[in-house]
Amino acid sequence: MKPWWQETFCIPPEQNASFVCPMEEILDLYHRAYDARYPVLCLEEMPVQLLGECREALPMEAGKVRREDNEYERWGTASLFMVFEPLAGKRLVWVRARRTAYDWAEVMQQVADEYYPDAERIVMVMDNLNTHHFSSLFPCAGGVAFAAAF
Repeated sequence: MKPWWQETFCIPPEQNASFVCPMEEILDLYHRAYDARYPVLCLEEMPVQLLGECREALPMEAGKVRREDNEYERWGTASLFMVFEPLAGKRLVWVRARRTAYDWAEVMQQVADEYYPDAERIVMVMDNLNTHHFSSLFPCAGGVAFAAAF
């Protein structure tokens, strides 16, 4: 037994159709055949701390790993936006200073205009974050229609 090991996965509430229905819809998206006209993309955002070293690390030596000091300088925070296309194996990453609705809309605009300009419809799978809303797209709306699966 190894009590420190654990697996993390989604345990749905019992008999909760409002949970199971969108989950099955998303699972169906992942089983679609690949079609470049209708790419299925996943979006995840993550805040990160920007850290610097207070002291230079000691280099690796024979029989010793590289050693870093546990002290660090905090240089602020940033937000990572990652868009992943599982059926094509593509991954795109943006680093932004903030995670606002405008930042999200700019990333969506870049995805549509620069990476998927020939797509007829982009299907986005993302969480229910308050900035992930169609109204956020109005300041920089493009020519591509977005279909969202929440």
